[in-house]
Amino acid sequence: MDVDRHPKPAYFAFREALTPLMVDLRTDRLHYFAGEKLAVEFWVCNDRRAAYSNGTLLWEVLRGGNRVFAQSAPASIPSFGAAFQGYFHFQTPAVTQRERLTLRVGLKDPSGELLHDSKMEVEVFPAFDKTKNAGVEVAIVGPPNGRAWKLAAALGLKPHVFSPIRDTALLAFVDDVDAFEMVRGSLSSFAERGGTAIFLEQPADTVWHLDGGDVAIKGMTGREFVSRKTGHPLVASFQPLDFSYWYDAEKDYIEYVATCYLNGDNLAPILHTSDVVKPGDPDPKRTVRPIAAERRTGKGSVILSQLKAPERVAHEPIAAAYYQALIDRAIGVTQRPSR
Repeated sequence: MDVDRHPKPAYFAFREALTPLMVDLRTDRLHYFAGEKLAVEFWVCNDRRAAYSNGTLLWEVLRGGNRVFAQSAPASIPSFGAAFQGYFHFQTPAVTQRERLTLRVGLKDPSGELLHDSKMEVEVFPAFDKTKNAGVEVAIVGPPNGRAWKLAAALGLKPHVFSPIRDTALLAFVDDVDAFEMVRGSLSSFAERGGTAIFLEQPADTVWHLDGGDVAIKGMTGREFVSRKTGHPLVASFQPLDFSYWYDAEKDYIEYVATCYLNGDNLAPILHTSDVVKPGDPDPKRTVRPIAAERRTGKGSVILSQLKAPERVAHEPIAAAYYQALIDRAIGVTQRPSR
């Protein structure tokens, strides 16, 4: 209990972790689009010699507190170790807004007595509708079939190579520094006229030479999560932990959401992180580091993002929603082409 006589969650989590016999669920992916299949691992862990080698595994899925799926199967109970019981594949339901599914698993002994149970939650988001971006032009500063081009295609946008002679698109994706330097003056004019130029993630020690001052990309220890608590309207609708513990489909595990930050003047942070305060530091002040930021220029803006999101939009709903927020702000929802 704490000083106010409230139970401390950490105590109960620690006590649960020390239970000698447990059944557990494991997955590296916590967010799904509707219609995708869950792939959750079931494990039985035992710190002692097993009194019996077999039991029963039973599991269920709850949606809004109601059971929508239940099943059972034989379980093997190891001695002094962990035993993988198999994968649970479940197709997520159609949803019109983000919803939580609760997954519960229990282990029974041969007599039918419940020995242990665990649960976890995953979130399901509406399937991404590319057609809502049909007809939205995006100018690509970079090679055809490069990162920016592929991102545009994944979002359902209509990409074309940026035209230095008064490009009419309202949105531009900038792939890399070399491509940017070739059209720097034209892209500055594009933003001043009201366009939005989005600069994609770059490696450490890159420098963007922009109107209003250079912006350098600085390396840092990788972050599994960054904060959206910046007050920027682009991320005001996201939830506190949305930009955390993102699944990487290529690596099949949770990977950093950022490994570099932005360093420059006249930047309005969209997402940020802070330096870790080390024990014994004589000046233990946290330094805020922008991960994504905006610089207004003329009637438009430049948005620089070090978020590791471009390759994740197909599997991470928050990454897709992040770019959709940028698109909507750039073109204005009322200007969206009719389908």
